[in-house]
Amino acid sequence: MKITAPNGFVFFMTAASLAISGTVGAATTKNAPPPPMPVASPPPPAISIPPAYETPDDSARILRAMQEIVTFDVEVTGGSERLWLGVMRVNNQQSGEYQASHRQARPACPGTDPAMRNSGGGQQNQLNVAIQRRSWNREIDSFNARVNWVHPRQECEGGGGQTTVAFDQGFTLKPGETTRIDGEGGLAVKISRRR
Repeated sequence: MKITAPNGFVFFMTAASLAISGTVGAATTKNAPPPPMPVASPPPPAISIPPAYETPDDSARILRAMQEIVTFDVEVTGGSERLWLGVMRVNNQQSGEYQASHRQARPACPGTDPAMRNSGGGQQNQLNVAIQRRSWNREIDSFNARVNWVHPRQECEGGGGQTTVAFDQGFTLKPGETTRIDGEGGLAVKISRRR
């Protein structure tokens, strides 16, 4: 095929070149699918910050505080009766402990023949009090009180034998503070920490 351009140049195109140009033109005029949209990548996972760990300076400070001697004024009562009043000193190596025990024969009940009562049963009063640091939780003002009280029941009012009441209780007490722990059967302990 002969084609004359306006400027006088003559072009010859073969059928093959026409087919190619038609194919190219068709390809450029067709609606091509749009290029794929960029997919936003998911955000990086949140970085979890580990809990604050004890520094060597913190450990040394806590150890020194645990080794210091803490002095308590302690009063133990059973109902309206004062069982013990005293002082206890503790640190992380030594707990404060108090023990008292008293055994004796039971008195005869009023109006009964002393020879007829149970001669095998004695009367016992026993008190154990202990305060120690709770050093395993690294809290320098954290302590534990353990109290055990054994005393006779009122035999003449029905039933002899012994009554035991006890508790094991943790507490937090800063210098100058006072706390009271109440157990069953009227058992209570009042603890005051000296400054």
